[in-house]
Parts: sequence; structure tokens; C-alpha cells
Amino acid sequence: MIIPARNEMGNIESALLRMPKLGDDKVEVVFVEGHSKDGTWEEIRRVSEKYGSSFNIKAFQQTGVGKNDAVRLGLSKSTGHLAAFWMPI
Repeated sequence: MIIPARNEMGNIESALLRMPKLGDDKVEVVFVEGHSKDGTWEEIRRVSEKYGSSFNIKAFQQTGVGKNDAVRLGLSKSTGHLAAFWMPI
């Protein structure tokens, strides 16, 4: 699961809690934080530590700009054979 996140501090933990269970393997979650001003990066780091035993969590900070750039970064860092995206509306 690739999760681009900009100013999504209040949605980071709930994204993990709503993640479907997909078999016995840990789901790989790739957070890509993009220049947030609300503490999103700190929240990603917090939930990564809290839920690291349940998910294979990776977190990156975007150097480029825009959701397209974030998704491409997430795809380049993912290791699974199937990618899904979580993007709040």
C-alpha cells in the first residue's frame, strides 16, 4: 500500500487501522510525506514505531513536488508484486 501524505497528520494512524488483512504476511505500507506543515512526518514516524510489528512500514520524505511525484517515489521504494494506493478525498 502506497500512501502519499501531505498535511494528513490526523489520518495516518486511521489509515493503518482500516487496512485490510491480506493473509498471514505483513502488508507493506510505504508512506511518502510531501512537505507537510502539520506534523505529518512526525506522526508517520510515531505510527511506524507503534505498528511496525503488524505492518512492514517504510517512510520517505519527498524531495519533488506533487502527488504524481509522491506516488512514483512510493512505487520505486516498494518491494511487493501488487500496489494499491490510499488517497483521501
